[in-house]
Amino acid sequence: MSPDDPRRGLYLVDLSLVLQLHYENSGELHDLAESVQAARDAGSYPDGEPARRLNVLGTALRAWYERTSDLDALDEAIVVGRQAVEAIPAGDPNVGTCVLNLSSALHQRFLTTGDATALEEATSAARRAFDAFDRDSGREATATTLCSLLHDRYSLTGDLAGLDEAITFGRAALEGSTSSGWMRAARLANLARALESRHWRTGDLASLREAARVGREAVAVAPATHEDRALYRLTLSGTLRALFDRTGEREFLDEAFTVARAAVEAVPAGNPTRASPGRPWPTWRTTIRAAP
Repeated sequence: MSPDDPRRGLYLVDLSLVLQLHYENSGELHDLAESVQAARDAGSYPDGEPARRLNVLGTALRAWYERTSDLDALDEAIVVGRQAVEAIPAGDPNVGTCVLNLSSALHQRFLTTGDATALEEATSAARRAFDAFDRDSGREATATTLCSLLHDRYSLTGDLAGLDEAITFGRAALEGSTSSGWMRAARLANLARALESRHWRTGDLASLREAARVGREAVAVAPATHEDRALYRLTLSGTLRALFDRTGEREFLDEAFTVARAAVEAVPAGNPTRASPGRPWPTWRTTIRAAP
């Protein structure tokens, strides 16, 4: 294709998307670097879809940050994410996609820096995205994001109503969902975490029992080779120990021991999870692709 072909920008955006997908399967950093560059290069060509290009660049930059811890890349992802949201026409079917990806970048900034303003903006954007999606996988993903955001907000503010809302969104993400494998496991684990927080705040035993049930399912559906499965097991073990403390039922203590031992055996010696099971919870990574 000629460098002067006006369609080149659109093709570069498509290339960036394909490279992101390839990176997610290969883990090769050069795929991600090429994806970022292709999306940048696309900006040199006039096109009728600036929001799509900016959204694709934003997701590539956020992925680059998650792999390299380059905070400048995360900051740029937020800047271009805001530009994408401003550029997309009202009523466009991809409004929810752009807003949710911006929310995820802002959430990551909060998790990295503790910036409470970023958390508030992320929560507001996720609410807007939830309203923009129809009842499809986009709304399920947004409900999961809101569960995580509102739980984090509760950790800062102690707002019990916000925690209850987090649980409501966590349950909504699973109702009628067709997700499976690691995705369903992550959604279950988010809900279990919020339910256990509710127990510690209110003493509600029913919340703790539900957290254990949901946590068991998260472990059961997570792929055996997934990096977070051991952490789900360790978290479940803690929930079961809390159930034993509350009820005195020995079966919970026995199960907690079995689950914890399985988690340790699954983690190679030298892995930080094995030495420090209290490491930060893995973030729910939400990246939704714009429709072609």
